Amino acid sequence: MGITIQRRIAVKTRVTETWKRRAASELQENLKSIDEDLARLDAEARRVKDMKDSKKAELMGRGLSMERQKRVEQKEAVLQRLRDIVKIEIGTEVLEGAVEGPVEISEGDDWSRAVSAEVVLQDGIVVSIREDKR
Repeated sequence: MGITIQRRIAVKTRVTETWKRRAASELQENLKSIDEDLARLDAEARRVKDMKDSKKAELMGRGLSMERQKRVEQKEAVLQRLRDIVKIEIGTEVLEGAVEGPVEISEGDDWSRAVSAEVVLQDGIVVSIREDKR
């Protein structure tokens, strides 16, 4: 007699030129959004400088400065991911995420089988399903 439990299933993608173009395009969209946020924050900071209430302006300015710094760090992270994509070799498998799925286990089963599984995609098509069969 066994039971069914949920397990984490790693989802990997085999890198192709199509994947690289799609990933780079998504990152470019992220950069565009971050740049728009930075422009909005800069415009807001200029408006805050013109405020008559200096205490309120100082508080708001600090908040805007912190938010701007977060966006600058996000932008650098996205730029680094873009640089990384260029370096990834075709055929390399990269982790895209994970999903949950059921697995039946019984007494005497190897625990690693219950928790070790992955699906490999290539351009959105499942090309491999791997389970630890120890």
